[in-house]
Amino acid sequence: MLREFWWGVQESAVNTKWFKDRCFAFAAAHKADTTIPVLLQDFADHPGETKGFTYSWIMHGWPRRRVMAILKPYMESKDRNMSYIASNFYADFESPD
Repeated sequence: MLREFWWGVQESAVNTKWFKDRCFAFAAAHKADTTIPVLLQDFADHPGETKGFTYSWIMHGWPRRRVMAILKPYMESKDRNMSYIASNFYADFESPD
């Protein structure tokens, strides 16, 4: 799933409208319930600023409340790293703006 998303992406493209559209198209083609856990685990395994920015854009392609509901149990994880990661993504959705 993520290999499909990242294939052909150049680092220089991540701040473009093309890339933002790619993130939203990816979200539209995948279910939040099954994709968010994959995004969180991938970020935990391979963290990075570009990946954080990207996965946040993907999550913004789904309904805000749904994303927050999926992230909530991960925030309460006993795995401190996963809890920290989920909390940071959750913070992106706390303000309805």
